[in-house]
Amino acid sequence: MYYRYYHDPGDHNTRAHYGIRTATHKLIYYWKQDAWELFDLRNDPDELRNLAGDPAHARTLAQLKQQLTQLKASLKDEDQFAKEQPKEGVGGVPAGTPALGRLTVAEAMASSPSATDE
Repeated sequence: MYYRYYHDPGDHNTRAHYGIRTATHKLIYYWKQDAWELFDLRNDPDELRNLAGDPAHARTLAQLKQQLTQLKASLKDEDQFAKEQPKEGVGGVPAGTPALGRLTVAEAMASSPSATDE
């Protein structure tokens, strides 16, 4: 499976990346940092040990990088949506806009038009 995460850092404080997941491994590429992560999902299901720099896993890394390149191309992902996001992230407030803070449910409901107002 190929996937891409564009938010940087976004609501989950996860950096923009793309990758593939197989039945046994996950390969992640953080393109803004030019950094790789490789996880062996059988032996490390919690993804605690990055194997990308481990020479013992160089062959697996090369194979997965090739698969990643092929999947990315087949899906026509040419980085067309991977442009710079606002400093605060995709879900952030544009620069120069005063922060509104968080509303309670009651405040949000009171400030939004009701269905009868439309």
